[in-house]
Amino acid sequence: MPQSLEEKRFTEHQPLPYYLASSFTTREDAEQPYQRAQEIIYDPKAKLELSAFRFQRKPHDPHMPLEERSWFVVVVGGQPSKPVELKLREVLSQGEMATVPLETLLTLNDRRAQATRPSR
Repeated sequence: MPQSLEEKRFTEHQPLPYYLASSFTTREDAEQPYQRAQEIIYDPKAKLELSAFRFQRKPHDPHMPLEERSWFVVVVGGQPSKPVELKLREVLSQGEMATVPLETLLTLNDRRAQATRPSR
């Protein structure tokens, strides 16, 4: 399948951002893994360049039913140390490990960059 112009531009000039993703059936199922990922990421001793997001992925066509596992927890940012990555994988394993579309990953990475940008 041919890549979109944006996908081609991104992959030619820089690697994809690091991410882990897991899918869940309900928001409630995603809550604890999301909160736990936040605790790991925001531990002041860890000094990680990561952000966690929880969201529901809806179909493009509003008449289509939601997917069974439509809630996602995604951790995106800088590659963590192996021990931290293993903790995050353990937390996210409460759901089903997943991939997210490049467009979603780029959007989350942009949001992360905006949130971590120093205010003027």
